[in-house]
Amino acid sequence: MATFTRLNRDVLFLVFVIVHDTSRPTLFSLIRINRLFHDIGLSLVYRRYTFDLKATLNNILPINQDIFFRSARTLIIRVNHFYLTWVSYFAELMPRFTHLIEVVFDGCEPIPLFLLQALETHHPSTHLHIINWSRSARNAKVGDPDEEALARTPLLRSLSANIGIASGHDFCKAALQRIAALSPNLETLELILPDSHIGLPASPFSPSPSKEVLRFQVQNPVKKTLKSLQWDYMDLTQLKSLERWLNLPGLTSLHVFMFDSSKTLTYATENHIFSGLRRLAMALPRVVLNEDGDIMSRFVASLNSLEAISLDSCPNLHPLMDTISFHHGHSLRLLRVHNAEISRGTRPTLSFDQLKTYQRRLEHLEALSIDINRSETGQNETQIYSVLSTFSHIKILTIQYDLAITHSPDFGADFCETFARDVWMFVAQPRLIELRLILGEPPRERRERQNQATLPPGYWKKQDKYVVQKIIVHRVEGTLQVTIEGARSSQMYRVHRVRRPGSQGLFFEDELVHEDLLVPDDDEDI
Repeated sequence: MATFTRLNRDVLFLVFVIVHDTSRPTLFSLIRINRLFHDIGLSLVYRRYTFDLKATLNNILPINQDIFFRSARTLIIRVNHFYLTWVSYFAELMPRFTHLIEVVFDGCEPIPLFLLQALETHHPSTHLHIINWSRSARNAKVGDPDEEALARTPLLRSLSANIGIASGHDFCKAALQRIAALSPNLETLELILPDSHIGLPASPFSPSPSKEVLRFQVQNPVKKTLKSLQWDYMDLTQLKSLERWLNLPGLTSLHVFMFDSSKTLTYATENHIFSGLRRLAMALPRVVLNEDGDIMSRFVASLNSLEAISLDSCPNLHPLMDTISFHHGHSLRLLRVHNAEISRGTRPTLSFDQLKTYQRRLEHLEALSIDINRSETGQNETQIYSVLSTFSHIKILTIQYDLAITHSPDFGADFCETFARDVWMFVAQPRLIELRLILGEPPRERRERQNQATLPPGYWKKQDKYVVQKIIVHRVEGTLQVTIEGARSSQMYRVHRVRRPGSQGLFFEDELVHEDLLVPDDDEDI
């Protein structure tokens, strides 16, 4: 340790950066050794600091304020309308930060104009990220001062909004598009569909835009190239509207909840609208497949060298997977294919023979998520496990089982861990780091009526609620760690009964959808 303490301070800092990125508890231990280690380590602790005003108003600044203001690179400000007045306090603090790089504003209220002005004055090169963007009033007309300032600030880099389903005089979506069209340096735009409306959004049946909505349109938008776009519902009109201010061929990541018709996908395919895509996530409603069953395959084939694909609601799996593996097998690193269950029939999944074929083509795949329908004997699962073990480059494997509508195995905690370890033994190969299993079972009351069985102690009894458990098996230095999340742990994974369009687009069928979307976080997530 004596030799270690004699290292140059800059060299020590680089060592501490590695420790910080690897294990923060280890960094906290190093801070206690001596004053030098304390100063270096503390500067890393404060590089990313969160002011969570939703939780507390006490001690919002750390004790070592001098080190904090010198070290802070990223500030995360979480507020709600009760504590919004405290944001003025942060505006007064802005001159004291010396090396601020980015600010994340996460609140259910618009970012105040005075905070935005303070950032522009004292940190003109800072990147601003807005999470949970909202308006002062959903029916506010065009020209809101806060929105106009946000739209024209050069600081804004990402904008994420969860605005729900529009109804009546609701101009949130129009205002969001106006800000995006005017923003000079925007890189990421997300319109997130709320959990309570995972089914069909209202957009397909919305009336024509009103005169007030049309006033939000920008006559001279700032043409830009986004890195990532997430949108809830994409029709041909919306796609052409985006083309006015967005260089769509330069887009690298696209997440669309739903394309409205085969015409929209045909337009995108024939005009190579998304030629630069590397990451694609989307769902395909049945109404589109009824119009043109091959449109999805043609659309995927028109794209160049995809690295990540996540697909929902794709009943014609085999021809689509043929296209994906043939055109993108050499470049694909992440693949997720998921079909939600319907109240009748069996959901389509990849078969044993199909997986064997795709295993030879998808030789570089590092993350995979597929569906498996459980059988009474377990023979179907065992065959598929044997194929999954031959994907030699897979690091993260996710299996989404069915919700056991036809049979209901015991789901005690001991059973879950034993089951997960058994599956690991089947699918394990040298590079596998993490196995994620999503398990479910039907409503307890329904099962009680069907089987006339007595419910064991601790079972949930809620009508139309499916108990879903997530089991994670993680390999750490040769040992397996099993984590169970779900009804018997601290977190309940919600399962929604939603309504999706039937075969003619006018009738509806119930589907059971649980929230898991696989995959690696941050840079690896779709």
